[in-house]
Amino acid sequence: MGVAKKIDSKFIELMRCAESRDVAFEQIIDHFTEPLYWHVRRIVSVHEDAEDVVQDSFVKAYKSIDSFKGGEGELSAWLYRIATNCAISMLRKRYLRSFVSLESLTGTPKELVTVERYSSSEEELRSFQEVVLSLPLKQQLVFNLRYYEEMPYEQISKILDQKVDNLKSNYHHAVKRIKDKLRE
Repeated sequence: MGVAKKIDSKFIELMRCAESRDVAFEQIIDHFTEPLYWHVRRIVSVHEDAEDVVQDSFVKAYKSIDSFKGGEGELSAWLYRIATNCAISMLRKRYLRSFVSLESLTGTPKELVTVERYSSSEEELRSFQEVVLSLPLKQQLVFNLRYYEEMPYEQISKILDQKVDNLKSNYHHAVKRIKDKLRE
């Protein structure tokens, strides 16, 4: 977490200065593209969709850069929140075609995981990802951020705008469901 704060403060300092804003944003893109891609990819499943969402996320972040009021350690949470919201919006538009509350969203269709080709050595990873995608969206998001990104609950709370206790509960239920389904 200390490294993220140093990175955040460097970018924030550069962003606050009009002359260095574009350079700072290029550095933000360079630094955050890969982690945001993998975070979004776990939500939307398809490579092309993940690329589109990440690109849209950076466009939205750039357009709203003046509204960013966060300090050290908050830039990455802000970017993850934008990317998460863009990914959820894509899911709503593509798969639901109508407004549905976040609570009622469930995982991306399992078929999307099997569209891409996997080698036999990746079969377990594919099965694991199918199980994760079968979770309700809230549990997926918390699980992905905690398990893959190794984020503390306090940062996840800022990204998902949820209380830490709720996040811990969602993570616990996600892990239990994953274990149960993998045992079957």
